[in-house]
Amino acid sequence: MYKDGTTTTKLFATYTTMNLLVAAINAESGWVAAVVMSSYGTYPSSLLVEKMGLQCINSRQVGLDMPYDGEWEFAVDAAKGIIHSSFGFGDGFRNVYVDYSAGYATIPDDLQLAVLIWIKNIYQRRSEESFGVTSYSASGISMSFENDIPIQVRQILDNYKRLLLVY
Repeated sequence: MYKDGTTTTKLFATYTTMNLLVAAINAESGWVAAVVMSSYGTYPSSLLVEKMGLQCINSRQVGLDMPYDGEWEFAVDAAKGIIHSSFGFGDGFRNVYVDYSAGYATIPDDLQLAVLIWIKNIYQRRSEESFGVTSYSASGISMSFENDIPIQVRQILDNYKRLLLVY
């Protein structure tokens, strides 16, 4: 937060819920924060979506966003780690929030990259460039994609395989 030439930082690790973060902001002189929907008060503060260029000049209000509408009617292929939705997932920017748990306290950067590449592959199957394109025709405007995990993702995941040697 920046006010009158002074910067104050509030850490999500310290203020873990929206109620705690709002209380901390309200404790600062001249600041007023509120959770509009009371059910959001217990949401993790880390769910706030970063928004650039917001300014509260002359007592103006600024609204912040967080994911709020979960998906329904989907199936999970646990063996492959794939989520299927007959409705598909909407196009757009930062409109899908993925929350996952793994066996690491801090997920290694290369595994985070693998997840991002795989998500990019899923979403960009309708665009001009994508991981996993196996063929492309400019005049007929057709594309073919790998039916499996993109090779870039598989290369990263292969580093984490445990090999069982049987005598």
